[in-house]
Amino acid sequence: MADLDGFVDGEVLMGQIARLERTSIKNRVALSAAKAAQKAAETELESAEVRLGVYEATTAQTAPKWLSPKRPKKTAATAVAMLSDTHWDEVVNMNEVAGINKYDRRIAEMRLKKFVDKYVERKLIEKTS
Repeated sequence: MADLDGFVDGEVLMGQIARLERTSIKNRVALSAAKAAQKAAETELESAEVRLGVYEATTAQTAPKWLSPKRPKKTAATAVAMLSDTHWDEVVNMNEVAGINKYDRRIAEMRLKKFVDKYVERKLIEKTS
């Protein structure tokens, strides 16, 4: 080694060694931080997998029967009609409205019968079409 003393300065070598040691320490710290980040990521992944399993388990279940409405039979139907403002016992004399109109209980019943007949007729036509 005595031969090399003239070619390499001892202080230069010590400086290089010190730099390499500092770099090594920085790399160890970075590695430690990376390992901690990896551990945190693995923990988060496990938690997400558990949540996913719960989600999949709950969405795969079918609703209870009492929650689902019963489907009507193909032959079943519900007809709805709106009838209002009938004024059953109101009386309108032709003389009071210049002969333009007349209304009493008999006319109200006739109009009701016509309403029901037309409604049923229309529903029968719709059902057969």
